[in-house]
Amino acid sequence: MEEKISKYTTDIEKFVDSKVNKKLVEALAKRLASVMGKADAKNVACGDPKEMERVRRNFLKKALDFHDIEKSRTAMEKVCQTMKKTKLKSRITFYYLLATELKKAKKYIEG
Repeated sequence: MEEKISKYTTDIEKFVDSKVNKKLVEALAKRLASVMGKADAKNVACGDPKEMERVRRNFLKKALDFHDIEKSRTAMEKVCQTMKKTKLKSRITFYYLLATELKKAKKYIEG
């Protein structure tokens, strides 16, 4: 698991100016362990409206308890823009960037 955490952290570092919150990376990796092995689920497709709705519903709403639809959409658009040069957008990186953008990292870590 430590090797995967290191890999996720390295990916996240491409998109942030600050130190990566390893506790958040670990929490995401644990929660998403079952899907990260599936080719069609380990990445986020920004161009797919159904995918964006699933991210909003399943991660932002359920996991982060964040219900503001407009702010959710704005945050997802910002993360998609941040990661636009990356063809395969890692779900863990995407969720990390969303959680930090919405200042919900601490809430997610604490569960």
